[in-house]
Amino acid sequence: MLDSLTHNPDADDLFKSVLKMEKQKKCDPSEVMDILTQLIEMEPDFAPAYVKRSNYSFKFCEYGLALQDLNKAIELGSNDPEAFYLRSKCYAIIGNKNTEQMEDIKMTLKLDPRHPQANSEMGHYFFEKDYKQDAYKYFTEAINNKTNDPLAFLKRGIINMEQGRYEHAIVDLLDSQKCNPRNTLLYYLRANCYYEIGALDKALKDYELAVFVDPHTPELYYKMGIVYYEKGDLENAVKNFNMMINLQSDSSLGYYSRGIVMLEKNDFAAAAEDFEKAAAIAPNAETCNLLSLAYEGLGNAELSSKYYEQALALGYQPEN
Repeated sequence: MLDSLTHNPDADDLFKSVLKMEKQKKCDPSEVMDILTQLIEMEPDFAPAYVKRSNYSFKFCEYGLALQDLNKAIELGSNDPEAFYLRSKCYAIIGNKNTEQMEDIKMTLKLDPRHPQANSEMGHYFFEKDYKQDAYKYFTEAINNKTNDPLAFLKRGIINMEQGRYEHAIVDLLDSQKCNPRNTLLYYLRANCYYEIGALDKALKDYELAVFVDPHTPELYYKMGIVYYEKGDLENAVKNFNMMINLQSDSSLGYYSRGIVMLEKNDFAAAAEDFEKAAAIAPNAETCNLLSLAYEGLGNAELSSKYYEQALALGYQPEN
């Protein structure tokens, strides 16, 4: 603690009392703001008091008052990175100040290159601009400096996924989950990573967690159906494809996927029915070829030939 902050002993005592109160668990914010206001009246050129008071105004959602104090502190020459960062947050909330917001974030990083929140904000900015390499760099700096922003972990995880670094992505998504355990996207993306590295049981567990949080997303049941199918559990694969179709009856993918399982089970009638529905929604060469196989299994040579010809017309290329 400096012996003198303002060259006014009374003002110094007030500021020191604020610092002492802030260390207490049951600090009264209104009382602290009153003391800071007294201090500013005594020493109107003491920038740290404005920065302190702006923090409390911000917490009370008085963003205009916070902005006034921050502008004053910066006008007085404050080099506190928190002043610039908090002003950037005010601009973001008030709106129509995108340029000023980014300039303040850049200034925050100029004063404190390791500032976790500012690095995280820059990461989000570049991520939205699709400059993933720059975003990755800033997210990594934020994470290395203990950011508490779950989206920094999530978005770095997405970048790792896109680059095929699935193990690294899993670690990021696990860390993001610690901050936000009910985000369905986390479980979904992590399950996709586990699937890509062949950890089907772990993938299935995360898809199930995602369904627990959000039971109305067809894609989740599709993914679980695929995992069960690859594990050889055809009954559970069908159950999940059924759920997908119940939630999205116009999904050609749902009918197509269930048809694949039925074909493997030699239930040619059910397979043909599903492929018919899939083809009616989105006709394509592969579905028509599978329809041909299903009708061949049923002994219907006429329909088998018909759909095989349709498959060829749509671009199907038989294997030699």
